[in-house]
Amino acid sequence: MDAVKARKRTRGAVAVGGGPYALARAMRDAGTPIAPQAITQWVVVPPAHARLVSRITGIPLHVLRPDLWEAKPAPAARSVLRPRALRAVAA
Repeated sequence: MDAVKARKRTRGAVAVGGGPYALARAMRDAGTPIAPQAITQWVVVPPAHARLVSRITGIPLHVLRPDLWEAKPAPAARSVLRPRALRAVAA
């Protein structure tokens, strides 16, 4: 993983969480004790904290840590058009 991109992604997540103090407070409220100083030292969000940070910030896991989680493929779009055979029978 590119360290510069990882650091930007982590800083972005911390900013969305309201900064290191607000994110640490939210994580403590969720039962994970962590100091804001520890958050400021993150180059990437640690795997142990990734799910909680994702839940707090709303950033999907595959965006937060693409090296660990893959994006889920979008469900196939269902066609609203009926096949020709069904159109002929329905008419």
